[in-house]
Amino acid sequence: METQWPCFYVFEKPRQEAAFIHAGSVHAPDLELALLIARDVFARRPSRTAMWIAPESATFSRTKEQLATGEHPGEGDPEEERDFQVFAKTSQKGVCVHQGTVRAREPWIALAAAQQAFPKVRALVWWLIPDDSLLKSDPEQAALLYGSSPGKEYRHERNYPVRTMMREIMARSQQTKKDEHDG
Repeated sequence: METQWPCFYVFEKPRQEAAFIHAGSVHAPDLELALLIARDVFARRPSRTAMWIAPESATFSRTKEQLATGEHPGEGDPEEERDFQVFAKTSQKGVCVHQGTVRAREPWIALAAAQQAFPKVRALVWWLIPDDSLLKSDPEQAALLYGSSPGKEYRHERNYPVRTMMREIMARSQQTKKDEHDG
């Protein structure tokens, strides 16, 4: 029995002129809730201009080592041509960065098209995601979703006085133990 919600990859765009980058992943029952969870997890303090959410199950990935073997699954039933968003990770410490879009009938063909379209990319990992499987945040709502929120002070680190609260709790606990021992 499956006890965990599906995994969704989160891609964020920190600035308008920047490329989308892989920020991490979240578990959620569906794409829309995954976007809201991702916003709260990945865009609480740094502002963002956009986010894309992709089901892990829709993401086609191949490493440099897998590609070197020359093996790939046989051609399936060709689907209708569609757009694939292409991401590549080019260093061990780096993240997958959006390279652009290619059009193909299936992921293997899209991968070949991506390698031709982006010949200077020396990818350790390629990710191809069908564009129609992505949930993209609405650019019109960027300020509402990711902008700073004056009046929402929970966004400020100074409003988390955890150390002070822990000291007060410990002091009360020690006082209670002393009172119980004395009484």
